[in-house]
Amino acid sequence: MITGDRHENDFDNLSEILLFKIEEYIHQKFHQAFYDKEELQDILFETINFVNDLQIVYTKVAPCFPPKYNIFNIYKNKYLEYIQDKMKPFIDEKKLEQNPGNLILIARWLDKFTDGLRKVGIDIKSTEIGNVKIIF
Repeated sequence: MITGDRHENDFDNLSEILLFKIEEYIHQKFHQAFYDKEELQDILFETINFVNDLQIVYTKVAPCFPPKYNIFNIYKNKYLEYIQDKMKPFIDEKKLEQNPGNLILIARWLDKFTDGLRKVGIDIKSTEIGNVKIIF
């Protein structure tokens, strides 16, 4: 026999499963996009694609879900986490000494990156990537 409490627990589990599946989807999407990417230019290109994708989540996907699921914030937090993880090796002091020209690529990327985030209401003033604090 199923009681009222049992049904509530089932629905709580469904919510957890939903959120887990969304995070799993995001992880797979990042893994597929970056699987064979090792060069800075390729990684920068893919990260901008994800910022553009975040704009689609903001305008098309998030409105489909009830507000309590906070879908946009889940995507935003996971995307930024994965992007920062991808950028960390390239901000390393030793890497930058070996390839100082990468600073120019990263500076251009930062402009596109922050502009894309502003389009979805994210105004990042500063962030840390690796042990380097970047102020926008």
